[in-house]
Order: sequence, then C-alpha cells, then structure tokens
Amino acid sequence: MSYQSIVDSHLAQFAHKRGAPHAVCAVCRDGKLLAVASQSGEGFDELVEPAGTSFRIASMTKSFAAAAILRLRDQGKLRIDDSVADYVPELRLTGQWQRVTVRQLLSMRSGLASADDPWADRKLSEPDSFINSALLNQAQFSIGPDEEYQYSNLGYMLVGRVISNVAGASALDYITEQFLQPLGMDDTGWNYAEAPSVPGYRRTASGIRAETVFHVESDLAVFAGICSTLRDLAKWIEFFTDAHRKEPSSRFGGVLAARSRREMERLQAVMHPLSSVDRVGNAMGYGYGLRGNFVGREWFVGHSGGLPGFGSHMSWSQTRRIGVIALGNVTYFRAIELCNAMWLAIQEESRRVTAPLVYGEELVVSRGRALVEAALRGAASLPAELFSYNVPLDEETEELWRQVRDALRDQRAESLEVRAERGFAGAIYGGGEPLVFFALAPAEGALIQKLGFYGEEG
Repeated sequence: MSYQSIVDSHLAQFAHKRGAPHAVCAVCRDGKLLAVASQSGEGFDELVEPAGTSFRIASMTKSFAAAAILRLRDQGKLRIDDSVADYVPELRLTGQWQRVTVRQLLSMRSGLASADDPWADRKLSEPDSFINSALLNQAQFSIGPDEEYQYSNLGYMLVGRVISNVAGASALDYITEQFLQPLGMDDTGWNYAEAPSVPGYRRTASGIRAETVFHVESDLAVFAGICSTLRDLAKWIEFFTDAHRKEPSSRFGGVLAARSRREMERLQAVMHPLSSVDRVGNAMGYGYGLRGNFVGREWFVGHSGGLPGFGSHMSWSQTRRIGVIALGNVTYFRAIELCNAMWLAIQEESRRVTAPLVYGEELVVSRGRALVEAALRGAASLPAELFSYNVPLDEETEELWRQVRDALRDQRAESLEVRAERGFAGAIYGGGEPLVFFALAPAEGALIQKLGFYGEEG
C-alpha cells in the first residue's frame, strides 16, 4: 500500500471540488509523516515546505485545553465534577451556572445554547476582559446541564479562564510550557512565529478575498486559537496513540498520564444526528476536546476546526496508531471530508487491526497456543480441557474441530502466531493473516467459550 498515492490522489480530487488557496494533508504514525501532499490554487505559488507551513487549526485547539484541565486535575489542583463557578469566583456566576461542572464544559454537556460558531469565531482576538460577569450571566441555556450534547465555543472560552486561575499563569503560556515545548512542537503557537505561514481567505461571488487577520492574546482563545503544521500535529497525534501501547512512553506520561489521554478519547456525550441546525449528520460522540466516530468499519478519534479563513481536521486510529491530517486556508474548508476519504482508502488497502488486550494477555495467548499445539499434533477430537462447558451445548464439536484443523492445515508451525485482542479474546494468525478467533469465559477457569473463523462474516 502506498500512503503517498492515497494523499496525492485524494487531495487532487478534493481540491478540484472544494479547493483552497493552499491545502495540505498527510498520513502519520508514531510522530513521523509517512506521506505529505500539497495543492495550491490558481494564482497562488506552491508551498516551499508543506509539512512545515503553519495554518490556524481553529477548534482542534480544544484538545489542548482539555488536556491542560486534566493535567491540573491529575496534580490535585482541581476536580472536574466541581461547579465551574468555584474556579472563577471573580465572575460571580449565578443561576444555572451553579449547576454546570468543569466536566460538562469539557464534554459539551453544559446546556449552553449551541451552534455558536459564527458568533464565537469573530471573538478570537478579544482581550481577557471580554469574559466578564455580565456576559456570562446573560448567556443563554437551551437545556439543563448534563441532559445532552450541545457544542459550545463559549463554554471553552470559560475553560480558558479556569486554566488560568488554577495554574496561576495565562492559559496560553500554560499550554505552551506544559505541552507544546515538552512535545517538541516548536512551530506551534498562538500566533504565527518562525515557521512559514499562510493567511486566510474567503470565497465570495466575485472571487477570493483576504479574511480577518486574528491576533490571539487572551485565555479565551483556547477554544480555537492555535497555529500549527502537519509536522507538529503528527507529534500531537502520537501523544494520544502512544497511550494505547502496551507500555506507553514515560516521556509522554510526564506530560499527561496515558489513562488521562485515553479518558479524553472516551465518549462522554452522544452527538445526536439531528443536533445540527443546518444539516443532518452521522451519529458520533464527544469526549474531552475530542470526537469519536466510525468511518467505514473502523473507529476514529480526533477533531475538526473552522474559522473565517481556515478549515482543518485531524483524526487517528487507536488500533493502527495511524493518523491523518488536512489543513486549508479558506473559510470553513471541509477538511473532514478529505480525511474521511483517505481513511476509507487506507482501510480498503489494509486489513483491520484490533486493539490489544490490556489485562490477561498471557492467559489468552496460552489458551491459543494450546489450541494450536493440539491441532498440529493431530488430536482426533476437540481438546475438551481447553473449552468451557457451553461449547458442546452450542456447537457440533466434531465439525468445529474439523474446521480448526482445516484452517491451520497448510500452515507451517513457525508461521503461526497467537495474539491477544480486546475483550478477553485472541486470534491465531498464519503468515500474518488472521485465521481463527476465540474468546475466553470471564470465570470458571477462563476456558475458551467461543471459537470462529475469519472470512465467515461476509
């Protein structure tokens, strides 16, 4: 499989329909870019260094803000189930605000009226004084806290103030010092700095025109303010995919514990397919500054971003440890559509990967190896000592054993491998391809309770 051919072909197709003055995309793994593509519109010069060119990534910034809150939580400096009012006493929040927790702000379950992108996007350059008691106490709630998902940029603006108050430093500085610098994201920041960068544009009936130039200076910008590059965002994706390794990196653990990174990915709210006011979408879910959804037959985690002048998306597979990124410099560039198309191509070109088992790997593997050994030595019947009591009740054991031997018959012993997989289950591979899958019972000796064969699902 060629990742380069995937990014090249899909960016070319996408740019033909929904192009931008500049658009870049990439596939990455373990912090490295595996393939990069770049397209520039008519009248615009090609980017000299696509992987190192900085774009505003808009709401992708929310994942950095959420990570900052969990770092402070892990250090014992705040509790996410406390009322947000407790951490911003200077704002004198009243009424329904008293019931809103920090967790609900992170997971878009505060009840604040949603669909506030057009209003909020133009506030990115506002000073800290914009977030004040009068503004927030006049804020509109459309439902009660914790009732359902409703996306709120205003809620994340307030998260920025919480970070600042608890950390004792500006939220922007805290995220830079505690996350960007330790992770080596040297070309990422709140305003364009040393890296090459692109301005934003908007399409109009008369053509392309320059968009608002944002200058970020206050804590509220944690809802959408970061500028970054493909190269640096690959490092941010690795920060999360590392948390799914059997032994996560201590380097990343010093920034935020693996369990907390996985917690950010875990869904806290279901996003109803009719929750959008302007279109019907696919059902998905929201964690803390991250979304999760299926693309094709696999689950992906990430976030999109949109601002006047920019559109972006990043997402990754927790099982493959592969990520995709797309950035464009035109208003609300539909980067998610480009990334989803690349994901479908990646899936088509390679087999599905299952997440590894967290606990019990040795037991799962030992059961699988015992099954392989019985088949290779030519056991005449199903080895009853390996199977739970339900198997002879649920299956025709002679036929089941015949299928096992047929699946493994043409395999060399040295080519067979047993791998533990999520759900106290395992698979037997031959020549790198999955042949037999099995699941263990949760008690009574953890014997094999179910056995089947790849290719049967159709």
